[in-house]
Amino acid sequence: MKGSKRLLMLLLPALIVGAIVYVYFTSTTGTTGILTAKTTINAGMKIEETMLDTMQVPNTAIPSGAMTDVNDVIGKTAAVTRAPGDIIFRDALSEQEPVLKENETFIAVELPESLSAMIGEGNQINLVCLGNTAAAQQPITETQPTDQTAAPAEQPQENTNVIENLPVYSVITTTDSTGSNIKYAIIKTDKDTAVKAVNITAGEYAIVISK
Repeated sequence: MKGSKRLLMLLLPALIVGAIVYVYFTSTTGTTGILTAKTTINAGMKIEETMLDTMQVPNTAIPSGAMTDVNDVIGKTAAVTRAPGDIIFRDALSEQEPVLKENETFIAVELPESLSAMIGEGNQINLVCLGNTAAAQQPITETQPTDQTAAPAEQPQENTNVIENLPVYSVITTTDSTGSNIKYAIIKTDKDTAVKAVNITAGEYAIVISK
């Protein structure tokens, strides 16, 4: 009997240490479910449960601002488009439902670090194409007159390399896979202008604050 008690007293510290190690190991190497987009969630859409999925990540690798509770996301409005598999971040959600008129849409434009602190809601920006984009590769054709009569004056062509006075609806911050913060200006504009902006931002571009 005494031997059993003595053995128990010898084992008790080891059991306590083992329990502490187990709890610590579980808390640091366990996983947490973070919310991702199950389908494409366009900016301006109200988020529903069917649009969401869950991805398990290690507790030590949860991205800053990643949403984990579906109830905190349902009913919110997406401030930036989320593709399937994209993580749902807190800064990408809005409490207010934006009003989009017919033919209007939202686009996200990545802001350079040098300007990110200077651009906010209510500003207007110009997008300037610096090359290597679809906007910069528009074909140029020349027509030669076939007789001695003066050639008709050419109609001025729209400059597809610059888009001026784009209104900034909001600015959001997301975190990439390396943990770096990236700021985006959410632009509300018509669909044709949105397509041109996407063509410009597909390559090298500059941002000029116009207001």
